[in-house]
Amino acid sequence: MNHVGLFTLVERETKRFGSVWGQTVLAPIFSTCVFLIIFFLIFFENESIANQGKLFFIAPGVIMMAVIQNAFANTSFSILISKIQGNIVDTLMPPLSSFELLLGFSIGGTIRGLIIGSLSAILIFPLIGLRCENIFLFILYILLASFELSLLGIMAGIFCEKFDHLNGITNFIITPLAFLSGTFYSINVLPEYLQNLCYLNPVFWLIDGARFGALNFSDMNIFYGIMLTLVFIFLLFTANWILLFRGVRLKT
Repeated sequence: MNHVGLFTLVERETKRFGSVWGQTVLAPIFSTCVFLIIFFLIFFENESIANQGKLFFIAPGVIMMAVIQNAFANTSFSILISKIQGNIVDTLMPPLSSFELLLGFSIGGTIRGLIIGSLSAILIFPLIGLRCENIFLFILYILLASFELSLLGIMAGIFCEKFDHLNGITNFIITPLAFLSGTFYSINVLPEYLQNLCYLNPVFWLIDGARFGALNFSDMNIFYGIMLTLVFIFLLFTANWILLFRGVRLKT
């Protein structure tokens, strides 16, 4: 393991979004807070315990939505901009294996997602009066979501050739999956066939798990959710390793 090279790549990926923290960290946290403020105003027009429960239900999902979108954006943008500018060779030439490259990119995206998720929770939970039931499980799911979407971002960055392609994936795949994964509602209100589709959605497993950590409530068995998430992460990691090892759309 080239520890120096791996640390350098992680440091580069971290400094890349850290140097413009107002855009990459502060802006998503602000947007998440605005989401919750809007729902707060809607639900508390007629203040009731039921409306407070709805706000508590939505809060973990909105935080996870920000984590998912930004972890994906971090790695996908990093790889794509390097391809467009022609300096991807500067990443491929150093003595780093495909495994180390994959780990370095994904850790960078995971750090960004973890920072956004943690800071959003620190700001939002006390603001709405929500006491996290299992903080360790909640942070674990933020970590898993950040890592999983970083891996998806790497795959998108490899296959995309221009920003139009990446925007298409973000707008028509990542964002709908985040919004339609029980972020704002319980899937129990859906018809049975739509519930079954939700159970196949990897983003739903993440949001449902985070909600269980925050509220001790979930729509799906938490054990199955975390096992499916780990299997999906393993498959993504393996697929990305093969792509980087073969240099698909990177070395040609």
